[in-house]
Amino acid sequence: MLDGQGGDAPHDFSWKDGALPVGLSDGHVMLFDQTGDSGGPRGSVYVWKPGAPVPVNISEGTGLALSPDGGTALVRTLEGYSLIPTGVGQPRTLDAGELRSIDWADWHPDGRILLGARGPGGASSVFGVEPGGGEPTPILPDGLRLAGHNLLSPDGSRLLATDTEDRLVSCTLATAACEPVPGIRPGEEVAGWDADNRSIFVYDRRQVPTDITLLDATTGERRTWRTIRPLQAAVSGMGEVFAAPDGTLLYGYGRSRTQLYVIRGLK
Repeated sequence: MLDGQGGDAPHDFSWKDGALPVGLSDGHVMLFDQTGDSGGPRGSVYVWKPGAPVPVNISEGTGLALSPDGGTALVRTLEGYSLIPTGVGQPRTLDAGELRSIDWADWHPDGRILLGARGPGGASSVFGVEPGGGEPTPILPDGLRLAGHNLLSPDGSRLLATDTEDRLVSCTLATAACEPVPGIRPGEEVAGWDADNRSIFVYDRRQVPTDITLLDATTGERRTWRTIRPLQAAVSGMGEVFAAPDGTLLYGYGRSRTQLYVIRGLK
């Protein structure tokens, strides 16, 4: 679903037998993985551009991130990591050096690609790769994990991460200093940053309908910002939620359908 702030009903972008949202660009280009039989044995990555009647399959594998302009996707395949153009152009290999288990990525405003991964020593951390390539360099202390979406503030100054004590922390990239985010509640996940570079959108996927809370990452002040109400019945839980700085939401949810049978007379 894509849900803007203009008061219109959410737009259903369901595709085939299962799609997992992966990224949302500034211009509302959507990146998603195709799951199920239609995704094929190696998985499929699609982009859906505003106004297009159907999405476009850009690669096999799994999508990791979409550039802010929507022009490039970082994709993981069995062969490695590739930068795939969403329009014209040729794919490029991303040299991840000795990094392992890359499970998060985003583009910094200065052009670097930030990666959440395990380094040569086995510890999880955040690394940066220059646009022209080269060896990834650590930019935050070891032990941090990246879980959530749009964790990088719009101005590129701060990054949200989870520390070794399982606390959500806000890290200043210029100094590599991290401080716990006050006001976050157990079970809440990050959907993204507000345009003010101060507040973050959080949600609890177990709750349906799902409240999106605007949380001041400095003071811990909270307020319910919007509520997601699925358009279909039999929803089993909210999936991934992406919140763009302009307030646009991209989200998915699962549906469970069951049938009850009564059998009598078995011997």
